[in-house]
Amino acid sequence: MEGRLELCYNHIWFGICANYNNYYVSGTVCNSLGHSQSATRHSSSFLDLPGIPLFPFEFSCSTITDSLLNCSKEVIGCYSSTSFYGYKYSGVTCHDRCLHGDIKLSGSGYSSIGVIHVCVNGVWGTVCSNGFDDADASVACAQLGFSRYGVLHNLDRYYDSYHDHPIHFYHLNCTGTELSIWECPFNNTEQNCYYAAHVICQINDATVDTSCTTGDVRLVGGPNEYEGRVEICYNQMWGTICDHYWDTTDANVVCKQLGHQTIGSVSLRGSYYGQGQAPYVMGDMHCSSSHSSLMDCNQDFRSYRTPYCGITNTAGVVCLGSCSNGDVRLSGSSVTYAGRVELCVERTWTTLCDQTWDFNDAAVACRQLGYSSYGAMPTYHCYTEGQLSFGITNLGCTGSEQHIFNCTHSSPYLYNCKSHNDAGLICQKTVQQSNCTDGEIRLVNGSGPHEGRVEVCINEAWGTVCSNGWSNTDANVVCKQLGYLPIGGRARSGSDHFGPGVGPILMASVDCTGNEESLIECRTRSCDATICSHHNDAGVTCERNCTNGEIRLGDDAVLRGRVEVCINNIWTTICASYWTDKEATVICSQLGYSHYGAVATRGMFIDYEWPIGIYKLNCTGDEANIWKCMYHTSGNTYGLDCSQGTDASVFCMPNNTQYVNCTNGDVRLVGGDVLNEGNVQICYNNAWGSVCDNQWDSSDSNVVCYQLGLQPFGSQPFTNNYFSVSDNPSFVIGALSCSGSEESLLDCSRHTTSGALINCQSYEVAGARCI
Repeated sequence: MEGRLELCYNHIWFGICANYNNYYVSGTVCNSLGHSQSATRHSSSFLDLPGIPLFPFEFSCSTITDSLLNCSKEVIGCYSSTSFYGYKYSGVTCHDRCLHGDIKLSGSGYSSIGVIHVCVNGVWGTVCSNGFDDADASVACAQLGFSRYGVLHNLDRYYDSYHDHPIHFYHLNCTGTELSIWECPFNNTEQNCYYAAHVICQINDATVDTSCTTGDVRLVGGPNEYEGRVEICYNQMWGTICDHYWDTTDANVVCKQLGHQTIGSVSLRGSYYGQGQAPYVMGDMHCSSSHSSLMDCNQDFRSYRTPYCGITNTAGVVCLGSCSNGDVRLSGSSVTYAGRVELCVERTWTTLCDQTWDFNDAAVACRQLGYSSYGAMPTYHCYTEGQLSFGITNLGCTGSEQHIFNCTHSSPYLYNCKSHNDAGLICQKTVQQSNCTDGEIRLVNGSGPHEGRVEVCINEAWGTVCSNGWSNTDANVVCKQLGYLPIGGRARSGSDHFGPGVGPILMASVDCTGNEESLIECRTRSCDATICSHHNDAGVTCERNCTNGEIRLGDDAVLRGRVEVCINNIWTTICASYWTDKEATVICSQLGYSHYGAVATRGMFIDYEWPIGIYKLNCTGDEANIWKCMYHTSGNTYGLDCSQGTDASVFCMPNNTQYVNCTNGDVRLVGGDVLNEGNVQICYNNAWGSVCDNQWDSSDSNVVCYQLGLQPFGSQPFTNNYFSVSDNPSFVIGALSCSGSEESLLDCSRHTTSGALINCQSYEVAGARCI
């Protein structure tokens, strides 16, 4: 039974102040109600209900009696700032009567973890934490039916002070062999004790080892004696370590304790070597290089957090073992065929300085490691910095050597090499030798020699390039290297364009400046190739020389795009300073589109920068091509705005668009059930065009209704082709911002350079309903 504690006094119900309720008060309440004297005080927001005053006296019970009125009382004030957990009203939970000698754990939600409660004369009480040790904890766990080994007595402060339960045991003093804590000496005289003892018991004896000593460590689950899951002996049971905060310093202490090298260890998280059967006995390690044993480290192995560590959180290490001079290995990577190169010098593992590290050195290292020398890729600044010293520098292999020690090299003391200069390496498991030269490139699977998937030759092997970060600048370097124009190259990312490649991925995270003469000169982070797949192979489309007089829309666009013209066999743009619908009409007609409905725009299509070929173009609109118009390819540019982003662009209508006898700006509604509703169409250059619904609202639709002679207010705007017209014409305007007072949609502010029309999908057609 539980609830808010209320007292009837002089025919009035009062609440009891939570701050002055101890276990004697709670026990007296439960006893007076006919329940067990075992009680717990508590508080909660539901107790602070209005409508009942607080009792103005503090009860001071020195023992459990039959009634609160038998306890002394004095006038007090009860304030929320001094109340129990911020609540004024006290609550009480009366517990069932217990059997003398019973024991249980509570407070954690786990059967094997919690505060020790002992039943004495039908009342639950606790064990004082003062002097409570591993031997006491072992006996308590054994009495509860758990293992007496590997027990942790947790010193964190569960809220279970003497205010909530009486303390039955003071200074418990077990040897650890007893079957029950009742067999252990203890003191039952009340002393100063604020916290109750609690334990973490182990459920079974799966990893008991009575021959191990607390603090011993071992490595389990690894391929050799130098690596594995870390297990530590605690109370004659092997346990694991939670990997929270587990780092290289902690790993170094483990390796030192095992007699291995005290530097260069690798800390592994995530149950890298499996979880095993051992329970967690440590967590949140904070070792320093001065510690010789894990038990010396600052730690929270007695923390309640340790039991809540997941099954995938056991800590592991890789220690540096003894080695033979000249041995080579790779470290610091999640894959076996790539990593930081480490070399055994004078029976100690060391690293290589990357200052002269090149393709030939990489080929020899891969060959020595048992991989193919073809496609061996040197890497720089890729893998985690090691703690090892440099063994050799100034490595100079020819590429034909069988071992690194066969190459010329120098003492590390002759060069200033830092830890971030560790040489890295990516080897290939199986790869076919090709008769190609380092840095050579080719394009594969394109529609012509000017485009395709990019493949690069490294160490006599062809491989692809990962498209992460792949840009037009990178593409231009490829095109330049292949003899095409050094501008206008278009980067193609992913295998959708030219299909996935086969074989190794040799370059990744390419970052060219555009000044390089070959792709291999660009900055790369080739270690990223190990996390790339052939679905992300990079490709390019290079610009070819054009025929003078040709015109096109940029990036092979259809109906709309930036206008590009060929002058002196180079693609160029048109400055849009004097760009009008008349010039757009001629362009669209020359491109094979309709002579009607052309829209002149500027700066909407910016893919890459071409030189300006025509500064001024002046057409009447009736010419067969722009070369019949007046134009200037050079001369005085005073007053012209020809900066990048102001290139002339067009929106054209399909070639089947017919002449319409209408005036620019006329509007009509199409597709509605009645005449006053439908999709909005506007006349533009003698063709009906659609209005993009970007930013379309009632102010815009009111203007349409006014134009149609209907009420200029109360209209409803519609979007997304609301009236389900199947053959909407192309967009001619969008992103309108009418105030509602305009007489025509063409009078409204509209953002012709905002990209609204480019991004408008075919279904995003504006509509209106007038009243």
